Amino acid sequence: MLPSQPGEAERSPSALVIDDYRVCWDGVTPNQDFVITPHPHCQRHLIATAGSFHGWKFMPTLGRYVVEMLDGTLDPALAKRWACDRGTE
Repeated sequence: MLPSQPGEAERSPSALVIDDYRVCWDGVTPNQDFVITPHPHCQRHLIATAGSFHGWKFMPTLGRYVVEMLDGTLDPALAKRWACDRGTE
């Protein structure tokens, strides 16, 4: 965010102009585990999200597992655990 004029942000929050934004999606799954899997109806659409509203802090570590998923080398137990259709166990 940038003020339209120098010093305006301190005087008036409405003077701020939003010129860019990003969205950080995180959510909660029934068992508070991640979803790292191809979409069940579109295998070229990959999902790597969710957790327990604090999953963002694991993203550097989870990147390794996302690469393994893309390479087809992800441990089958993890693939099952992180699938969209895993149930709520």
